[in-house]
Amino acid sequence: PKVNNLSSPMYMQTYCILKPNAKSENEKSKNIRDVLFRFGSWCYAGQVQLVPKLSLSDLPHVIPALRIQQSKLDFYCEASEMPGKSIFAPPMEYAARASAAMENELSLSEDALCNLISRLAMMGLGDSVNQWLDGDPSQSFFEFSFAQDKASSDAHNDVELIATKCYNPNGLITMAIYFEGIYYLSVSDGEGEQSLLDCKFPDVAAKGRGYQIRSYPSGVAE
Repeated sequence: PKVNNLSSPMYMQTYCILKPNAKSENEKSKNIRDVLFRFGSWCYAGQVQLVPKLSLSDLPHVIPALRIQQSKLDFYCEASEMPGKSIFAPPMEYAARASAAMENELSLSEDALCNLISRLAMMGLGDSVNQWLDGDPSQSFFEFSFAQDKASSDAHNDVELIATKCYNPNGLITMAIYFEGIYYLSVSDGEGEQSLLDCKFPDVAAKGRGYQIRSYPSGVAE
């Protein structure tokens, strides 16, 4: 049988939550979600109980709620041997590619932000934008809209939320979140964090000041 290799040299946590059964007439069943947790090289799957409808603002509370119900999950597979026919395989594979693309865009954003600061400094607004960009990193994030092509639709059709936390060798932690067709990326300093216990994710529901760094009308190659 075909398997997908989702292994990574970096330690990762991933939480993939599928949509509830919309056709069910049983109200209680709408609280039940099929989920997959990835902790490093190991994946666990099962059913947990959540609220009937998740919102983006629920994210900081949803992940701890999932961790509390971790005992309900069974070993599913190794990350290097995700079954190709698994309902979790397409979203997990797409999210891995999306995270790599977003991190690449993040590395390219420095020049655009430096140019923004220079232009605003000439207008006497340099201090204001510097304070904004140097603000609380937990309240800052990047937002990405991906083309809704067949690959994206197939990957996310059954997905309600995906949240991934990646611990990089340089000490930075990158957190990627998918919800309702949008990916979000946040970066934080991992110094002093315990990767096996940490389940904090940023609140990306509250939007303040923003700046469009780049757009690709015709898309970009993966």
